[in-house]
Order: sequence, then C-alpha cells, then structure tokens
Amino acid sequence: MAKAKLKKVVSPRGIAAPYPKLITPDEYEGDHAYKCGLILDPADEGVQAFIDMLKNEAQTAYDAGIADLNAQLADAKGAKIAKLKDTIAGMELFLPFAKSYNDDGTEDGRYVVSFKRKAQGQYPDGKAWVHNLPVFDSAKKPIAEGVDIWGGSVLRLQTEIMPWFQAGLKKGGVSCRLFAVQVIELESGSAGGSDGFDVEDGYVSDEMPAAQAQPVSQEDAADVEDF
Repeated sequence: MAKAKLKKVVSPRGIAAPYPKLITPDEYEGDHAYKCGLILDPADEGVQAFIDMLKNEAQTAYDAGIADLNAQLADAKGAKIAKLKDTIAGMELFLPFAKSYNDDGTEDGRYVVSFKRKAQGQYPDGKAWVHNLPVFDSAKKPIAEGVDIWGGSVLRLQTEIMPWFQAGLKKGGVSCRLFAVQVIELESGSAGGSDGFDVEDGYVSDEMPAAQAQPVSQEDAADVEDF
C-alpha cells in the first residue's frame, strides 16, 4: 500500500512560548528534537479556523481507531472481550494544544499549540539520518548562521498533521510535526523551500547559503519541492 500523503499546513502568526528549540535541537534521554510551543489568540485572523482544523483532524483519527477496536471486539472471545471493552472505555482524545494561562493561574483566552520533530534517528536498516530544520525570515530567505530564536518571537510554523492512535496509551488524535519556520519578529540572544509562506513585513535576515537550510534525511528529501 502506498504511503498516505500527510496534510501539510502553515499556522497563523503566533508568539513562541519560552524556550523554543528551533536552531539547536533539544536533547532529552538520547532523543534529539526540534520543539516549539506557539501561543495563538482566537481573536487573530485564522486562529480559530486553525484550532478547529486540529480538533477535526484529531477527532477523525480517534474515531477511526475506535472503529478498529470495535471491529476487533466483534470477533473477540473470552478475556479479550473484557480487555477490549476496558480499552475502549478508557480511550481519550489527544489534542496538540492546551489553554494558555496568566501568571496568577487564570486562563488568558489563548491556546498553546505544540510542534515537534525528531532531529536525528536511524532507518530500519540501521543507517543514520539527520534533519536540519529550514528556518526563514519574513522575506522567505534562510536566516543567517548564528541567529537564535527565543521565546517571544513572532512565528509562523509549517507543520504536517500526524494522525495516531495507541491503544496501549489509551489515547488517539493528532500531533503537529514541525516542518519549517518563518520568523516574523525576532527575539534573539545573538541559524526546504519557502513556498508555504507569504512574504511578511518584519524581520529580514542576512542571507545564509541555501544549502545550510535543506533537510538531509531521505525521509524528507522528496517533500522539499512541495513546500
């Protein structure tokens, strides 16, 4: 069966939550990953439609997983019936966003959407791969080497919507696989194609050689021309 093409979208403008990892991957227990929480205000253009899309995609993935469990239940016998019923009853819908809060613990009416992708790994044959996350300025130019992105930066993020359903975790929904970054306004302490973004008024970088912005994993090479 051919691999399904994932839905690729660009987020509305949002504010990077504290401690984004978009230039140097975060490392935790041997896992290297690019990460960013994007704070979105429903009052801003396109935000509510984006949130609603994520809800709908998550519900579709969840419903498909529940349907599969129910199909297994119809053919099950004995103890497996009880186990499947318990799994179905305990399943939860996973959404890739949460409410945003003020310092005093009250809701501020915004959402924080989580984006992530692995920066390195291994293919089934054991060969290593590395992914360099493409990062562009407001004019769709690759940002200069050495520039870092801090919380408070205004960004748009290109993402692939990743449906998943794990009965063992009793959760199903979607995750936002980070594909590329556009920096509209930069907060910094001091580095695919860009067709998914529009040229924006805002931060313009000293140009970095395009080769430094290209993903190098075989996993992504075929997708670059579509972005």
